Parts: sequence; C-alpha cells; structure tokens
Amino acid sequence: KRLAALLSEEKVKHAAIIIQSNLRRTVAKARFLRMQRGAVIVQVMWRMYKRRLYYTIARGCIIRIQSVTRGFLSKKRRTARQLAVLKIQSFSRINMAKSQLERLREENIKFIALSCCAIRIQSFFR
Repeated sequence: KRLAALLSEEKVKHAAIIIQSNLRRTVAKARFLRMQRGAVIVQVMWRMYKRRLYYTIARGCIIRIQSVTRGFLSKKRRTARQLAVLKIQSFSRINMAKSQLERLREENIKFIALSCCAIRIQSFFR
C-alpha cells in the first residue's frame, strides 16, 4: 500500500508539475502575444506617422511649385498683354502722325499756293 501510495503521490506531484508548467506556458504565451500585438501597433503607428509626415512635406512642395508656376505664367501673360498694348498704341500713334503730316502738307501746299497768288498780285501792282 505504501508503494501504491508513493506511486500515487508521485503521479499527483507529476500531474501538478505538468499543470503548473502548462499554466505558466499559457500565461507566458498570452503575455508574449500581448507584447507582440503592442509591438505591431507601435510599428503601424510609426509607419502612419512617417507617411503623414511625408505627405505633408510633399503637399507643401507641390503647393509651392504650383504657386511659382502660376506666378510665372501670370507674369508671362501680363508681359504679352503689355507688349500687345504697346504695339496697338504704336500703330495708333503712327497713323495719327501720318494723318497730321498729310494735313500739314496740304495746309503747306495751300499756303504756298496762296503765297504765289499773293506774290503775283503784288507783282502786277508794282
């Protein structure tokens, strides 16, 4: 009976050790999985932060490039418009000057004709 009791007691101890080791293993595994999930969350958050930072920087650069490009194109259009206005003004002034020159020539011709007539009339009376 003693031998049977000792064997039975050994079996109980052995069973207790196995239960304890299984419990420790389960607790350690749960702790490990919790830590692993935490590490994954930290990695996800870090990647998200880096992507958001990259997006913000890239967006700022894109906005700056667009701003500079729009300014350049606006200046180019304004310069082209000013050049067109100057050409129109130049042609207008040229036409005005030509018409004024023509009018002055006609007046000069009339004046010369009248002077010639006046000189002839004066020459008859002398």
